[in-house]
Amino acid sequence: MKVLTVAHGFPPEQMAGAELYAFRTARGLRARGFDVQVLAPSARPGAREYALVDEVVDGIPVRRLINNFRDLHRLASTYANPEIEAVFEQVLAEECPDVVHIHHTIGTSGRTAELARARGAVVIITLHDFWYHCARNHAA
Repeated sequence: MKVLTVAHGFPPEQMAGAELYAFRTARGLRARGFDVQVLAPSARPGAREYALVDEVVDGIPVRRLINNFRDLHRLASTYANPEIEAVFEQVLAEECPDVVHIHHTIGTSGRTAELARARGAVVIITLHDFWYHCARNHAA
């Protein structure tokens, strides 16, 4: 079974709670024989915005989606970005995951679940904080 993990950061670049949870879950799934890949945004000044950079972290394939927030003109751009959605759809088409496990979508798109379901993937969302329904975040 193919699992695509989506997180707003991933070790070793980001080492906070949700990022470590995503890492440990991905590592545990791989240890049990699942085909796991991670998609996580990464700030890399000078890199082409929305490019994908492939690397491996502790045996886990990670696709870093370059997002330096260059196009951030309003708060809504942190969770609604058509360019990032197009890259996410490209990743879905290339990887064809059976399951998309979303840990956080800041820096990607709030539509990741919708887009993954449209491709036929089972979607699991682990809520690590109140970001998804915070009126202060989403009043744009």
